[in-house]
Amino acid sequence: LLSDWVLPIPRHEPLIMSLQHAISIPPFHEKFICWYVPIKSSNNVLFTPNSALQHTKLVLILHAILHIRDYHGIISIITDTHRSKIMPCHTSRGFISQSNEQLIINIIHKQTTNNRSPPSISSSLVSCTHCAIQFCSEQELYQHLFSSVGINCSPQQAINTGDHPPLATNPRRISSINRQIINDEVKKMSNNRIIIPSTSPWASPVVIVKKHDGSPRFYIAYRKLNSLTQKDIYPLPRIDDVIERLNGSYIFSKIDLRSGYFQVPLINEERNKTAFITHDGLWHFKRLPQGVKNFPSVFQRLMNKTLGSLRWDACVAYLDDIVIYSRSFNQHLIGVSNICQTLHESNF
Repeated sequence: LLSDWVLPIPRHEPLIMSLQHAISIPPFHEKFICWYVPIKSSNNVLFTPNSALQHTKLVLILHAILHIRDYHGIISIITDTHRSKIMPCHTSRGFISQSNEQLIINIIHKQTTNNRSPPSISSSLVSCTHCAIQFCSEQELYQHLFSSVGINCSPQQAINTGDHPPLATNPRRISSINRQIINDEVKKMSNNRIIIPSTSPWASPVVIVKKHDGSPRFYIAYRKLNSLTQKDIYPLPRIDDVIERLNGSYIFSKIDLRSGYFQVPLINEERNKTAFITHDGLWHFKRLPQGVKNFPSVFQRLMNKTLGSLRWDACVAYLDDIVIYSRSFNQHLIGVSNICQTLHESNF
């Protein structure tokens, strides 16, 4: 059964959602906000964000299915800048309307035991199932892309220290628990041929830091090495350009390159500089490690070169995250296929 509207909404006259009180959103934050809607109650309402608001305020607002209660609906706003964003009172967030198609996943409820009639399936749901089958079939062609860490065939140069002599640091004192964490991480990277034993005159210490969830993280303190490295000023994508490019699209997919830096080999001449020292020995990287000054710029340059004309046309790439966007499913399927093929040809 389909959920009924408590109050009808004209199909060709979308209603405006507005903000009743001014609010402030901190930098790099997602905030759920209660917005005023000029209808008392309704289920499964299609929300379309205000593209002008996203462009002027540099915030991200996604399309959504809303449940309206007592003239209010809840939508999230995401900021990805270093400054707080002020949303004034009566700001228009977007528009709500009744969907012309039954594309809501949870619209079919369980039948009661007294109802013995066979379930009916809408043509829209059949179409969605057909789309999913097409997508899964395409995905199977590139299943190897989703298995393990690949190796790109383009060695990169990233650590220009000029003629400065090597710097070395002694290993730091650590607890027995952290020592085991370091041993496990070194063993894993060695088994994956990411690091090898080293005789380098360079050495940076290993420390264990806490993640946001409190779990331990293996970290190499390249502070001294970074202070000697000439900066690579290759730019990362601007968040406002990304938001503007995504505007108007309805279908999104994200590809997250597993251990992205570890998929890119480092030139032989610079591998010694990545050496790190533990209580058990000295190792250096064969691939790009995290924590070195220029590696974000180096990786972004490589991704831009790899994706070529697909970038900004079918996808946006921010370091090891690739967002594919489209206005139709067929267009999206072509975009996903082209990008997977490009990554495959580049050995990612």
